[in-house]
Amino acid sequence: MAGVYGVGGVKKLWISHAWADNSNQSFDYLVQELEETGLEVIYDDVVIPTGQSLWSVIDNTIVWSDIDGLALVVTKASLASHAVQLELDMFVRRLLADYQFPIFGILAEGIDYSEIPSILATRNCVSLESDDWRERIKAGLSGEAATTSRERVHPIFYSIDPLGAVCEFHPRVGSLSSFFVAYDQNEVRGGGASLIGWRAPFSGPRGSAPVSARSFRNAKRINRDGWVIFEVGESLPYGQSAFFEIAPTSTIMRFGGRLATGELKYVEVRRK
Repeated sequence: MAGVYGVGGVKKLWISHAWADNSNQSFDYLVQELEETGLEVIYDDVVIPTGQSLWSVIDNTIVWSDIDGLALVVTKASLASHAVQLELDMFVRRLLADYQFPIFGILAEGIDYSEIPSILATRNCVSLESDDWRERIKAGLSGEAATTSRERVHPIFYSIDPLGAVCEFHPRVGSLSSFFVAYDQNEVRGGGASLIGWRAPFSGPRGSAPVSARSFRNAKRINRDGWVIFEVGESLPYGQSAFFEIAPTSTIMRFGGRLATGELKYVEVRRK
């Protein structure tokens, strides 16, 4: 067995899977996508010659060949497959010879962490629900962490209740020195919206207004640049939320406030 895998050549990955998971060619698609990244994907159908012993070839490939990594497509079908369990036993034999050998699970949709076999659960698995699953698998064969881009997180958290009647928002970190809610002036009817109170975000279900509302002495309503703005000149500390009623006719709203740095940050939400 080679001590360094795939040096100077194409990386080779063995993938175990349940045949039932390819009834709609989902496994074929996975192989296709990985091969397009430059990997050589190896599995039972491509290594077993006609007339040869199924298990002796698989055992030799998984345990003794010069592949660069082992993976299992973790699905309900593969977890219930006796054949797949035998292949996982072979994974263990490979690890006994080289504990640093790359082995990981490729997690299908709907798999709970508690269902993942222990040999895979202790390692960093790859979810097919992730947009960069191809890059993660390829990087793993080289012992590298995948370089991924993260979506920028807005400093204001918000949640609207299922009925669309109340919105909650609060700063993710720090506090707001002042905050506001704004509606399109053309859509406001009968007062539009009213700030009704605040509370710690985890003191009750998100999207539910507090039982007793706090009145804001420094709250005021102003019209500016086509918006009706409910502005509160009090701070909204970290760990507390503001709640406001949503006017039934409103399709666009803005809410947020000033961070400790003085920057004005707000979220704009559009409803159909």
